[in-house]
Amino acid sequence: MAPQLRSKGESVAGTTFCTPTVAPNIQANDILLLVVESSDSTTTAGTPDTPPSYSKIFEETQGVGATGVTTLTVFAKRAVGESLLS
Repeated sequence: MAPQLRSKGESVAGTTFCTPTVAPNIQANDILLLVVESSDSTTTAGTPDTPPSYSKIFEETQGVGATGVTTLTVFAKRAVGESLLS
């Protein structure tokens, strides 16, 4: 069976901190992804901390300086049960 997108959480935003929503209907062995974009910090694009139980699987920064800089970071984890906390 090919991978498929079953559900997604809502988009969230913040200036220094944000809490993503959890996608509904998480099942054991689902692969959960957090896609994070940060931009225009005081020196270069801010790099988010890795959330507990997630692994950073991708990060790319474009631009230099304090403006016009963006970093895309992707974190992933495999759900153990029907809970994001597993």
